[in-house]
Amino acid sequence: MFHVCAEPFLFSEAGVHGLCVSLNTPVLNIEELPVGPARAAIVLFENGYGELQLGVGVRSIETRQVVLFSYQDAIRARRSTARAMEAATKFAEGMGFLFDDDLVAGDPSGGRGRAMQVWTELTDVPHVPEEVAPASPAIPRLSPAIPLEQPPEELELEELVEFDLGGDARDDDIEAPFGEPCALAYDASSELWLDDLTQPT
Repeated sequence: MFHVCAEPFLFSEAGVHGLCVSLNTPVLNIEELPVGPARAAIVLFENGYGELQLGVGVRSIETRQVVLFSYQDAIRARRSTARAMEAATKFAEGMGFLFDDDLVAGDPSGGRGRAMQVWTELTDVPHVPEEVAPASPAIPRLSPAIPLEQPPEELELEELVEFDLGGDARDDDIEAPFGEPCALAYDASSELWLDDLTQPT
């Protein structure tokens, strides 16, 4: 009915529906914790699915280690919460704990804040603010593989478009940027030679 839970219970203050804290600190001899005195609390809360969940938190006073027990049966109706709380009380009493009255039932408005404080101190789980409280089940975060940007392909000289030079000009007379030869179209008849410039008028 109760099983060890490896993950912490995450809920907001508004999601607390009940909490009972132990009145005593019995010496425990259980497999999950070192032998020694411990404290405990029973919490009824609304999980990320919007369902009620029941758990028991036990903390070793000497080593500060914590073990959480989760109630495995579904709590389908509000009227079954009392039955579930009773089952949790019997489970914890089997370890030697005695419990005070429900903090929330006696004072719903202020009891939730006090219950959240007690649970946080017991389990060392940080308070979950209302605006970031989980509203849906946790979804594993995947890291999609992003391909690295490939450098642009270099064109071979043979792939360059060749133009008709219209004369006897050679490709190596003109150099393109970066030292690569290229072919440009021009009118060879418009060439001026040094001899033409030096002739007297």
